[in-house]
Amino acid sequence: MIVGESGRVGAIHLNFGGHYRPRLTLDYVRYVFRTLVNHPLLSFENDCEIKGRKFDEADRSSVMKFAQYELLADDPEAEEALEMALL
Repeated sequence: MIVGESGRVGAIHLNFGGHYRPRLTLDYVRYVFRTLVNHPLLSFENDCEIKGRKFDEADRSSVMKFAQYELLADDPEAEEALEMALL
């Protein structure tokens, strides 16, 4: 997490650590984001950046960005589109 001078979370980088690289799935992204958003001591910038790395078979990565509304909505069509993007 990156917290700005205002004390609000400005960015969440999901799996950018060195050795720990959990697979980027919709369940993982939603779980982390929703857990943080529901924390009583955290507040978020309206344009909070949420991103994660997706790895291919050759261990090359590409960065995926997510919108807050995508991760908070329970829209089956949106979920399907996100799942397809993460494959």
